[in-house]
Amino acid sequence: MIEGSSILPLIAAFFGAFLATYSAWTVGRGHRTRFFFSILCGLTVVWAFGQFLVLNSPDVIDPLLATPGEPMHFVGTFMILAASGVPACWLLFAASISGYSSWTRGWRASLVYLLSAYTFAVGATNPWHKMFVSSNSLGEIVYGPLAFPYILVMYVLIGIGAWMIWRGARKDRGALAVSQARTIGLAVLLPLLGGIVWNARHLISQPFTVNPVPTLFIAFDAVIAFEVFRGGLPGLQQDSARKVMESSTDAVIIVDDTLNVRAVNAAAKHVFPRMKIGSNLRDIAPDIGRHATFCLEYGCDDLSFEIDTAGRVHWGRVRRSGASDGHPGGCVILLSDLTDLRRAQHRLLAAGRTADGQPASIRYSERVTMQ
Repeated sequence: MIEGSSILPLIAAFFGAFLATYSAWTVGRGHRTRFFFSILCGLTVVWAFGQFLVLNSPDVIDPLLATPGEPMHFVGTFMILAASGVPACWLLFAASISGYSSWTRGWRASLVYLLSAYTFAVGATNPWHKMFVSSNSLGEIVYGPLAFPYILVMYVLIGIGAWMIWRGARKDRGALAVSQARTIGLAVLLPLLGGIVWNARHLISQPFTVNPVPTLFIAFDAVIAFEVFRGGLPGLQQDSARKVMESSTDAVIIVDDTLNVRAVNAAAKHVFPRMKIGSNLRDIAPDIGRHATFCLEYGCDDLSFEIDTAGRVHWGRVRRSGASDGHPGGCVILLSDLTDLRRAQHRLLAAGRTADGQPASIRYSERVTMQ
């Protein structure tokens, strides 16, 4: 008979299966972040469902102590496979979504996979050596010496993943990205604290019979899914796009349809020191704001202009971006410094002479006047 808290892992498993299926179904080629997320959900489903089977098998204390060849031994093998992969997939997901792509390949990724391989190897063979988990004289399950490296590195990987997401959001400097990172950071505390309480249950004399970590991991997945399903965490910029924008010598300003600044690079901040995320373009650069307003209101996809700012001449371009359902989502403003080019033109005109010996600058002024 299924009763009490033993049904919680089953509910969590069904919910996690929905998250994994939906994420895998919507994933496309090249969407590495969603791929890691779907694998993370799938592993937590296996972990939670295995725990449900164990809780409803009264004769089984821990599947890793089951006799080899018995059904519960295979359940334990799948559970340790899932438990070994969850921290690794979490770190790979965090690295992918926050722009630390070097962690998803090469020697760093090999170290992450090594933890999973170690945990699976010592956990699956535990019925023979009983050095991962064992049963004491009171019938309680206790960790052996081979389990502590897994526990320690698991917490380290979870912490590194949370740090990556927070750092990625801080680099973006967007309010949305920081809010998302804060939410995910708080959510990751669920399985983290659950694991600490479970591992310390004997020290605090609490009779816990259900390991809350798999269920809490699925709750954590649900928080991520809320962001992934609404657009793949758009607030955390792709690392390549951010680097291109920051390395550009042209000033780049991205605004929404109300002319509030959503992104700005270092070159733009040099031209407009008061410009920051959330400020309104009309307040910082009224002339540019007027051009951007014209572009948005009249549906101009590419508008060029020239403007003087702080003694410098800039060639500006306004381009619409993010159009949906016929409504422009905002625009991108590019400013190129033409000051040196203009000065060089004037010097050439001043130094040049026409065929009849007259200064070229005079003839040029006369021609412009006649036109």
